[in-house]
Amino acid sequence: MYCSIDDIKKRIPETVLAQITDDVNGITVDVNTVNKAISDSQSLIDSHLRGRYISLPLSPTPTIINSVAVDICIYDLHSRRITDELPEAIKDRYKNAVKVLENIRDGKLSIGVEPGKEPVNGEYRINKTSEDRIFSKSKLDTYWGE
Repeated sequence: MYCSIDDIKKRIPETVLAQITDDVNGITVDVNTVNKAISDSQSLIDSHLRGRYISLPLSPTPTIINSVAVDICIYDLHSRRITDELPEAIKDRYKNAVKVLENIRDGKLSIGVEPGKEPVNGEYRINKTSEDRIFSKSKLDTYWGE
C-alpha cells in the first residue's frame, strides 16, 4: 500500500476521520472504510503509472506517491458524505494529486525510480514466429477467396 491509516491521521485529526468514516454515530474510525479508500487510491495511482513503470505497486513507496495517496484517500473519504460540502482545500489537493500523477506518467516529474521501457504507440509484441503458424497465408487465402 502506498499509505497507511497512520499517514492519514497525520494529515487530519482522528475525530474528523471518525466523522467521515463511521456511518453509525461518527465516533470511531471505521478501519474497513479507510482500508477501502487506501486500496482505491493505490488502484488509481497504479493506473496512472502503469504505462511508465513495469513493476507495480512501487516498493519502497516514494515520498511523493505516499503524499498523493493520502490526498486521494482524504478526498475519497470526505466525498462519501454527499450532504456535506467538500472543503476547497481538499478538492484542490485532490486535483493537484491527479496532476502530479499525470506529470509522473508523462515523464515531467521524477520520483526517483527507474521507469521501464516506454511502449511505442502501435507496437505489438508477440511471442510467435512464422514457424509457429498452423495455416500458411496461401492456405488461409483459399478460405477467404483471395
